[in-house]
Amino acid sequence: MKTDMKEPERTTTASAFIRGEEYRKMNETQKGTYVMGVIDGLMLAFALTKQKSEQRWLEESTEGMRVDQLTAVVTNYITTKPDQWHVNANALAYDALVRWSNK
Repeated sequence: MKTDMKEPERTTTASAFIRGEEYRKMNETQKGTYVMGVIDGLMLAFALTKQKSEQRWLEESTEGMRVDQLTAVVTNYITTKPDQWHVNANALAYDALVRWSNK
């Protein structure tokens, strides 16, 4: 299947994780897919470790929200933190969701 989505360039680091800088270079579809993957991963991690109280805040704060809204929350957070662009994007996305849900 042909796609017009260009893959973001990967930095040559020891880590295979996507950094904030790489996230910023993604197109909107890629960002949305990434954010949903982070949220799905968090939900699974909370379920597997039986941390229902941790899962509840995420479920409640994301209920009824569209992917583009959640992506905007994460993208805005990462964009406004240039001193953190070297950090793994999954950690930045988690921090963005936690801070946003506590407003």
